[in-house]
Amino acid sequence: MKLLTIIFLLSSSIVFAQDHDIAHFSVWNPKQATNFQNGYKQHLLWHKANKDTWSWYGWYIISGPRDGQFIDATFGHSWADFDNPVNPAGDEANNELHTEPFADFLRSYKVALMPFSDKPDQQFIASKMLRMLTVDVSDINQAAKIVEKVMTDSKQRALTNKFVVFDVVDGGSVQQLIILIPVSNNAGMLHMQEIQNSLQGKGNIITGITAETLLFQPEMSTN
Repeated sequence: MKLLTIIFLLSSSIVFAQDHDIAHFSVWNPKQATNFQNGYKQHLLWHKANKDTWSWYGWYIISGPRDGQFIDATFGHSWADFDNPVNPAGDEANNELHTEPFADFLRSYKVALMPFSDKPDQQFIASKMLRMLTVDVSDINQAAKIVEKVMTDSKQRALTNKFVVFDVVDGGSVQQLIILIPVSNNAGMLHMQEIQNSLQGKGNIITGITAETLLFQPEMSTN
């Protein structure tokens, strides 16, 4: 739940982010998994005790180059929300006590929901697993059109019933789109393979795809 003290307001090259369509992600690398999990739960209790109105959700990455790392995220914000997080000094102090001794904080970044995307509602977020596709692109506008067509076609073909697409706007490469797709079990990965194959071979617009699987941690989440 690391938040930068100073927020640089960046707009997408495609469209200005709509109100309440900004999400904040943080990435941790646990050093002592059990202690980190217990400490993180304590940190969630701090947020509850401080009457934090934001919802926080957590996942472990279970495949890909970041296997074993932990991601937390909060969704549905306007940029102005980040000017007034709950008790920043207390948040930092509690992190130093309960989470930072047991995990390395790696990075935080913000993303904007694409206008053609489904909303990351409670049912979507609480899916057992999410397939995360980080799509590297050479032209963000042309890539967005490709992703929109592929994902809309995938929904029509019943390869997925929902999808969420974000444009990275702060804290990382702005030449990236992030696609999240709910998966209920490993058998559903066959559909993920079809979607990934459809995204490839698009000339020089999509230059790379990193596929990872996120396992939802309800006990490390709030709602």
